[in-house]
Amino acid sequence: MPVVARRHRVRCAFSSSQRAGVQEMHDVKNLETQLQRQRSLSQRLKAQAQMEETATAAARAEHRTGQGSGGGDRGDGDGSAGVLDEFLWGIEYEEERRGEQSAEVAGVRRELAVAQMALKRTQEALQSTLERQSAPSRWTGASHVEEWDGGPLTASAAGRLYNELRACELHLASSQEEATRLQERHGEAESALAAAPASRVAVQLEETERHAATLLDEVERLTMDCDEAERRLSHERDLQSHGRNLAAKEYRQLTRRCEDAEAECARLRETAHENEATVAAVLKLQVERSSEELSAANEHIAALQTELHSRGEAMLAMDAQRLAESLKVEESHTREKGLRDQHSASTDLSNEAAAQLVAYHKA
Repeated sequence: MPVVARRHRVRCAFSSSQRAGVQEMHDVKNLETQLQRQRSLSQRLKAQAQMEETATAAARAEHRTGQGSGGGDRGDGDGSAGVLDEFLWGIEYEEERRGEQSAEVAGVRRELAVAQMALKRTQEALQSTLERQSAPSRWTGASHVEEWDGGPLTASAAGRLYNELRACELHLASSQEEATRLQERHGEAESALAAAPASRVAVQLEETERHAATLLDEVERLTMDCDEAERRLSHERDLQSHGRNLAAKEYRQLTRRCEDAEAECARLRETAHENEATVAAVLKLQVERSSEELSAANEHIAALQTELHSRGEAMLAMDAQRLAESLKVEESHTREKGLRDQHSASTDLSNEAAAQLVAYHKA
């Protein structure tokens, strides 16, 4: 019974050692997975921060461009309003992005806290394993234990040692002499087993402590990155608040200028209506006056035509009388020349008088 109990204790010790080693490996893998996740998340946050910096710089450039165009051309109200609306929309979009980044930063902090707790639990488990494995063992020994080289006890070495224990059980059942020889080697095997798990756990604890220090450094770096991101986020929010105040001030100025322009347009519209009424009245008076002057001019022209007609007839009568007198005189003077010359002369005079009459009528 004592040998069976010792074998059972040995099995339990190896099983617990194997389970502790597997659990430690799983914990290390989980920590490595969390570290990779945190690194990827940190890189994603940095990329998002760079994108947000680029978007903020673009929004600032657009805002400066909008201000420059507004200062150069004060009459372009619609263009300034469009630039202002686009800038306000960019500010709202940046605020939403900043809120998402704050949520991601909070998630990273929660994951870091979980990783720290897991690391603390792993350290406690390793410490307890070290204390448990450092306790003196009561194993009675096994055959061929001297083949173990005393290095770190891995899972394969533990399995090989367990198989050797099974072979020892069969050998003990078949021969009492083998049991006696095993009892003689019990001291050596016990001291070897007492030293071996302690050295293995010490090495694993040292490696885990180094890995934990690396994780803590990474956590500290991520925490510093998060603090830097929060600081930059706060600075960007301050800049956005200042830009929003400037945009609101410019919007109020544009609104006042629009109201002044609308009042000026209303005043000019009223003045235009008054000028139109005045111009219509003046044009009406000028048309009436022109009509009266035209009627008077027509009457004067008619009177001049009548007077000219009467004067023309009188002058024709006088010319005819003078012509007749001249004809009589010429007839008395040229009676001696003959009838042909007299007829020719009278014909010439008649033609000349007719031409003069026609020219006078034409004039």
